Amino acid sequence: MLKEIKQYACLGYVFLLLSGLQLLNAQPGNILFVDDDGGDSYQTEYLSRLIKYNLRYSSWSIQMSGIPNSDLLKEYNIVIWETGWGSLNSSRESILQSYLDAGGKLFISGQGIVQYDNSFRNNYLHAKYYSSYCEQTPMKGNDAHPISINLNFEVPLCVNLVSVSTDAISLFYLSGSTTQSLGLCYEGIYKVVLLNFNFGYYYYYVPTQTKDEILYRAMKWLGYYRIKISGTVRDTNGNSMDNVKLKLNGNSLGSVTANNNGYYEFRELQDGYYTIIPEKEGYKFTPREKSLSFLTGEISSQDFVGEKVESVEFKVVNNLFNPRKSQSVKITYDIPTTSKGSLKIYTVNGELIKTLLDGEILAGGYEFLWNGTNDSNEEVASGLYLIHLQGTSLNEIKKIILVK
Repeated sequence: MLKEIKQYACLGYVFLLLSGLQLLNAQPGNILFVDDDGGDSYQTEYLSRLIKYNLRYSSWSIQMSGIPNSDLLKEYNIVIWETGWGSLNSSRESILQSYLDAGGKLFISGQGIVQYDNSFRNNYLHAKYYSSYCEQTPMKGNDAHPISINLNFEVPLCVNLVSVSTDAISLFYLSGSTTQSLGLCYEGIYKVVLLNFNFGYYYYYVPTQTKDEILYRAMKWLGYYRIKISGTVRDTNGNSMDNVKLKLNGNSLGSVTANNNGYYEFRELQDGYYTIIPEKEGYKFTPREKSLSFLTGEISSQDFVGEKVESVEFKVVNNLFNPRKSQSVKITYDIPTTSKGSLKIYTVNGELIKTLLDGEILAGGYEFLWNGTNDSNEEVASGLYLIHLQGTSLNEIKKIILVK
């Protein structure tokens, strides 16, 4: 993650300055949270929600570790920067400007961020100071935008209202006056969501569910969930294979078919764990599947090679295993034609223990894992077991030994 940043060291999931100061960190992810509230605890209002929605993040405390440089920010898809009651100085603005110029995505919140106008706030945050408002402040959500639709709340203390530039969109504004805003968003070569109030402080007044929705929707709009996985499928001669079905298992489920060039892609995925499995009748694939996790952005070159199956191959890997040591037996088969049949496990006395497959056995290469349980998910006794692959022109038996 920090491969190009020489002034940092990485130790597991905890980042350390070479001077020895520790950064606060949850787990590595594609969100960097920057705590710039001067030692207050407003960060908990953000981090608790990132955890609630299972959004992976790393956290940096400016009070502990100083101002991060722009190279660090560019390692992340999204940066959340909170200033509490404070503002931004020229050093912070320069770093954020560099991040945004590189196509960054910024969620920024703070009471004093827009109290004074300058080039960064006008041209990068797309806001111009309008006025201070020190009465009970009813805020109306912009129902035309996915971040703010149906979200209304009141702010009981003084706030700094802004006018929004013509190329940005007001998210929350003073009821009855759409020109006086408490939040905005902008989309161009970069994306910005600005909340010009202390989001971390107002947990006493803004309903919890409203704050949940604001942060969740903002992360979605900024593109946290927009992950793409792609690759190609070729035969053993390097030729493109079309009509190969690619199945996706994990945090999202689905399937796509490779095009005439052997290309496939899964789009609009959320971060998480995924397994891709290719299938085409009469072919087996190397690798049999690909497993991916901790994803950000576009994941390409997830390629497969297909080989035509000419005869039946039935194999058992790790046929002496102990399930109490988290071991399992892997059963693989390659068959040239689809047929009706089954894959079942029996005792040597013919008692059915486990049905792994019953119905259509698709042509191609497949694998199953058995962890030593029966059809009721109960552990079976130690001993010798038989695995029977049966179907049209199929009658294969393998032995396995389960020990405890």
